[in-house]
Amino acid sequence: MHTPRIFTSPAMSGYAYSGLSSTEYKNSLCRAITSGLMAYDEFLKVLRECVAELRNTFSEIRGVDAVFAKHADRVELLASYF
Repeated sequence: MHTPRIFTSPAMSGYAYSGLSSTEYKNSLCRAITSGLMAYDEFLKVLRECVAELRNTFSEIRGVDAVFAKHADRVELLASYF
């Protein structure tokens, strides 16, 4: 499994999943988990990496406006569970 990388340049924003669309990535990840191809510990590792990437992104854009700051606070809370 390849974890997503978030990009937020003025020209592009969204997610890149090694050439897979977000739906394809989600479906392949769900299939791997439910079929037993991916162990629960491996899933948690992927989830931690995704949350860390979100945390970094929202930390960078926290000062843009109050909406981003509020979401950054939520991501910080989510990250605290890991």
